[in-house]
Amino acid sequence: MDIRNTLSVGEDFLPILTDCQERKVKVEMIVDRNGLERAEGFLKNICPHSPDPFIELEHGMIVQLTAIVAVNGLFLPSYSEC
Repeated sequence: MDIRNTLSVGEDFLPILTDCQERKVKVEMIVDRNGLERAEGFLKNICPHSPDPFIELEHGMIVQLTAIVAVNGLFLPSYSEC
């Protein structure tokens, strides 16, 4: 069984995403859009206060914050084992 690095319960990816945007670091994510898929790129916008919080990558992809399962190798606690 694999064990992954995870966020603490109740923690979210927003601080990590903000740090990546400020440092201009590429984000590599796994997102759940009716199935898991990869998404990567540099962050253009982070909109945490919109009715449905999202991020926008420089190439135009929009990802809802609630769909993000992992960022740069760090997973949600519910995805800690496989």
